[in-house]
Amino acid sequence: MKTRLVRRIAAGVVATAFVLPMTACSKKKGKKIQKVQKDDPYFNAEKVEVDLNLDPDKEVEYSYISSTQMIGENVLAAYSISYKMPEELEQRLYSMDPMNEEEMQELMDLYSQYYVSGLSVLGLDGKVKAVVQTDMNSQITSFFEGKDGKVFALNDSYDVDAMEEVYSIVEVNLDDGTLGEAIPLKTEMTDLWGAQAMQDDDGNFIFVSYNGITVTDPNGKEIMSKEIEDFYGQIYKIDGKWYSAVVEHNDDYTEYKVFLQEIDLKTGEFKGQKTKIDTNLLWGTLTQTEDGCYMSDGNGVQKVDLLKNEKEEILNWNSTDVARTSGITVHVLSEDKIVFLQTEYEDDPVTGDWSETSYIVTLTRADENPHAGKTIIEIGANGIPSDAFLEYVVNYNTEEDNKARIHIRDFSTELDTTDYEKSQAELSDQIYLDMLAGTGPDVLVNFSSFSQFNSEEVLVDLNKYIDGKNGLNRDDYFDNVFRAFETKGKLYNIPVCVDINGLIGNKEIIGDRTGWTYSEFVEVMDNLPEDVTPYDQIQYLDLLELLLSCSTNYYIDYEKKQVNFESDEFKMLLDIAKKYGVEKVDTEMYDDDYYYDGPGMMDEGTKLDDGLVALEQSYVYRLDMYARDVERCDGNLIYVGAPSPDGAGMCASPMLTLAISAMSPCKDEAWDFISFMFTEDEQYEYSNSFYSIPLNCAAFDRINEDSIAQNKRELELREKYGDDEYYYGYNLVELTPEHAEGFRKLVESVSTISSTDPAVFLIVKEEAPAYFSGQRTVEDVCKNIQNRTTTIVNERG
Repeated sequence: MKTRLVRRIAAGVVATAFVLPMTACSKKKGKKIQKVQKDDPYFNAEKVEVDLNLDPDKEVEYSYISSTQMIGENVLAAYSISYKMPEELEQRLYSMDPMNEEEMQELMDLYSQYYVSGLSVLGLDGKVKAVVQTDMNSQITSFFEGKDGKVFALNDSYDVDAMEEVYSIVEVNLDDGTLGEAIPLKTEMTDLWGAQAMQDDDGNFIFVSYNGITVTDPNGKEIMSKEIEDFYGQIYKIDGKWYSAVVEHNDDYTEYKVFLQEIDLKTGEFKGQKTKIDTNLLWGTLTQTEDGCYMSDGNGVQKVDLLKNEKEEILNWNSTDVARTSGITVHVLSEDKIVFLQTEYEDDPVTGDWSETSYIVTLTRADENPHAGKTIIEIGANGIPSDAFLEYVVNYNTEEDNKARIHIRDFSTELDTTDYEKSQAELSDQIYLDMLAGTGPDVLVNFSSFSQFNSEEVLVDLNKYIDGKNGLNRDDYFDNVFRAFETKGKLYNIPVCVDINGLIGNKEIIGDRTGWTYSEFVEVMDNLPEDVTPYDQIQYLDLLELLLSCSTNYYIDYEKKQVNFESDEFKMLLDIAKKYGVEKVDTEMYDDDYYYDGPGMMDEGTKLDDGLVALEQSYVYRLDMYARDVERCDGNLIYVGAPSPDGAGMCASPMLTLAISAMSPCKDEAWDFISFMFTEDEQYEYSNSFYSIPLNCAAFDRINEDSIAQNKRELELREKYGDDEYYYGYNLVELTPEHAEGFRKLVESVSTISSTDPAVFLIVKEEAPAYFSGQRTVEDVCKNIQNRTTTIVNERG
C-alpha cells in the first residue's frame, strides 16, 4: 500500500502560464454570483530562495537543509551540501582499508572538501549574513530562542572513539554566526534527534521528543527525564505554565481523545484539570511565540487558544497568491506582516534523483485588493490535493486576462479526527444539503468517493462538456475509466488521475479470470486446496468495506432515493465477510518470514508467493509495480478484483477528481478551469505529482518511458555497486515495452470504481457486527440497514 505522505511531497511545479477566456456569468436561482471587493484583505507575496552560499567551482550533487527557524527577522538554517567528487577519489573511498588510520585520515580530509555542513544566518531577503561550518561528524538539528533573547542550537555529533552520539547545546551569535562553547548534555535520554528544545525562566533546558521530556540545568546536567505513555510529542507554555498534550484511546486504537494538562517539569508528573482539545488545533503546524500560538492549515493561518479550544483567523490563503506547501512554518510578525518558510521537492522522472529548494515567503498587507471586481469561483476540497494543484490555481489567479478568481475551502480542516467516520458522514451530508440549497461550492475536488453526490440535483453531467465545443477527444484518453466513473451513463466527477486496486491471485489456484460474482467467489474459496486459505487475516468490517466500496451504486439509487440492502446480493456480501473475515487479527501468528503490517503487507516473501493464501489486496499505479506483480507466482499472478454483483473486476481508485455544482452560475468558466488539467503536459505533471495513472494516453506513455529509463539506470548502478551499496529494498525487475503494453491493457480493462457513502456505511458498520457475532439473523440485520439507510437517503432532500 502506498505511502500517501511521500506521494504528496513529491509534487512537481507547474511552470506553464496560461490564459483562460472568461465571459460574464449568467445568474441562476439558488446560487448568487460573488465578486471580490476592493476592501477584501489581500497580502502581497515576496518569495525568495534561501542562499546556501554554494561553491561556484563545484558541481552540487544534493543540498539539504535539516532545520530552519525564524528568530526576529532572522532565519537560521542548518545545512548539508554534497559536491560531486572526482571519480578517482570516489573509487579510493569505496576501496579504502578501514584499518589503515593514516589512509583513512587522508581520505577523510579530501572527502571533507566535497561534503560540508554548517549554519547560515539569513535575512528575510534570503541573503546570507553569516556562515559557520561545522565538523563533518556533527549536525545542528534544531534552534530555539532562550531567556534574555539568547539563541541556542541543539547539536548532534558522533564520537568516533566512543562510537556513540553526543548531544550538546551551543549559543549562536546572530551578528557573525559564531558558536559559543558547547554544553554537553548529560542525560539518559539518548535519542534527542529533532527534539523540540526550549529554555525556561530559570535557564534550564527542556527537550521534548516523540516519547517523553528531558530537563537539564544550564550546565547540561539532567534534572528530570521521563518517558510518557501516549505522549503527543509537544509541550506548550501558556500564561507562565507548561502544558502537555496526551492521547487517551481504547484498546484497539479505533477511538481516542486528546487532552491538555499542566505538567511539572521538575518531576514529570501531571497535575490539575484535564482539558479536552480539538485535534485540529494540533494537526496543523503549530508555532509558539511570546504572543501566543499560531497554526497553519489548508485554509489559512490562525491564532490558537489551546485551553479555550478557540482559533482566530489571521490570514486566509485566498487573500494572497502564493503556492504554499504542506508543513510550512508560519511566523506572524504583525497583523500586516506574516512570514513562512517552506521547502519544495522535485524529482527527476528519469534518474529518480531528488532535489529540494527552501524559500522564505513574506506576506505584506496591501492597501486594497488588486483583484476587485473579479467573479469568485469557489472550490470545495476534501483536503488539498497537491502542491501542483495549488500552483495551477495561483497561475490562474495571477493571469490578468482572467475575469474570475479561484477561492479554495478545505473541508478536511473541519473534521473531528477523534471520531473521523461519524464526522466525515455528518460533514459530507451537510455539504450535500448546501449544494442543493445553492450555497455550496461551484466546484468539488475529491468528492467522487462520496457517492451520494452523484445526482443531477447536485452535480452537472460532465459528458456534455467532454463531448461539447471545448471538450476532449475521447480517443486521446482512457475513455473506459471516464465511463467507469459514470452513474447511469452520467459523469458527475471527472478523474484527473487514478490508481488501480483490488484483489490479485494465483490463477493456478483460483482459475484464470478477470472478475467474479459473489457466488463464483464463494465456490472458488470453498474448494481451495487444504493448505491454502482465502487471504491473509482481514477483519470482518474491513472486508465488508472493501466489498461494498466496489458496488455502492448497485445498492443505492440516489436519483430514485431507493436502497437495496434486503437483496440476496447484500445478504451474500454479509455472508462472505462473516465467513472469510476475522473478528480480530492475531499478530502472534506471524514470524520473521511473515510479519503483519496490514492485509497483504509482508516481508521478503509473501504468503501469496509461497502458495499459502489464494488472494492478496493490491494497489497498482506505476509500471514497475505492474512488472513485479506479473513476475510473481511463477508468472501466474492475475488481477481479479473483489467480488461484486456484476463481477466487474479491478477498480479505479480516484486520486484527483473534479465536479461542477448544478447550482453554479459559472459552469462554463468552471469547465474551462478543469479542462486545462487534461492537456498532455498537465496530465504528465499531475500524475507524477500523485505517483498515479493519468487519463491521457500520451502522458501515460511518457511516464512509462521515464520508468523504463530510470529502471535501466538503477540496474546499471546495481551492477556497478552491488545490492549492499545500492539497495532498494525490493527485487528489481528489468522493465520492457512488453510490460508497458500489459500495464496499458490492465488500465483499459477497468470498468468500475471504488466509492462509499460515509453515512450509509456508518449504519452498515453499526448493524453488521450483530450478524457476525451470531446475535441476530442476516434478515433482521438487512431489514434494519434497509430502514435506516432509506431514512438517511430520503432526508437529504
